[in-house]
Amino acid sequence: MNSPLRIALAQMRCEKAAINENLAVMADILTEAEKRRVDIVGFPEMSLTGYADPTRYPDAVITLDGPEVAALLEVSRTFSGTVLVGLIERNPAGKSF
Repeated sequence: MNSPLRIALAQMRCEKAAINENLAVMADILTEAEKRRVDIVGFPEMSLTGYADPTRYPDAVITLDGPEVAALLEVSRTFSGTVLVGLIERNPAGKSF
């Protein structure tokens, strides 16, 4: 028997360049989603880094192998489903996208 797929779209205030604060909010949302047996949680675009202008907030630009993503992965491990997250990434050439 197939069970329904439960999808949650998270609504949160994504503070500019406040990665730790945004991550804490995301952790709370994932804890609640786990309790509700959600399969997929979609966070807003730029949810981890906030809509920070990379020229004004260079610390908000992260790399996929950096400590910010490692912290995100650690928080996500508490959730048994799939997590969709947006962030500002620095590519190998140093350009933000």
